[in-house]
Amino acid sequence: MIEPWTEILIDTGAGIIKRRKEFEAEFVNTFKETYKDVSKGKEEVWLEYVPSGVKEIDEKTNKDEIKEKLKKVFEKAEKEELRRGTTLFGPQKDDLKILINSGVAKDYASQGQHKSLLISLKFSEFHYLKEKKRETPVVLLDDIFSELDIERAEKVLEMVTSNSAQTLITVTDGETMKNIMPEKAQCSYFKIDNGIVIKV
Repeated sequence: MIEPWTEILIDTGAGIIKRRKEFEAEFVNTFKETYKDVSKGKEEVWLEYVPSGVKEIDEKTNKDEIKEKLKKVFEKAEKEELRRGTTLFGPQKDDLKILINSGVAKDYASQGQHKSLLISLKFSEFHYLKEKKRETPVVLLDDIFSELDIERAEKVLEMVTSNSAQTLITVTDGETMKNIMPEKAQCSYFKIDNGIVIKV
């Protein structure tokens, strides 16, 4: 029973890993440039896709090579998988590592840097989809300003307004956002009070 399922996992997993590695190569420079804008060049970032147990591959590695690497991972994990009754390898175990100033973000980044990274990922995703789909996506930003200093918050709003995208932003401090919103921005403000939406 296990062997055919393992073959399917290896074949399908190799295809997923290959596409993810290709996406990393397509996406990383957009992410770097976007973060550079958000941080005004104060910090450098890098994004790395880390396949579970599969090393020394890049976007040019073909699917068959990845399958061979996955087979070797399975051979090492097989006994432990049977003992534990669970799958210990495959793309469901993959990770995405983000570095900031050469340190792993999840270990070293401040709350403000984490928020800046999240915003940069969102805007990078926006630019990537806009280019690939030739459509302008809707941008949703939920409480993004809570950990940002004023300088970074102003930069984010400048990026929002310069993209001519329909954008929905939620905040807990509406007055501060009004004060830093660029003058050229075409926007409306709404307050939600006990579930009732009121235009202000």
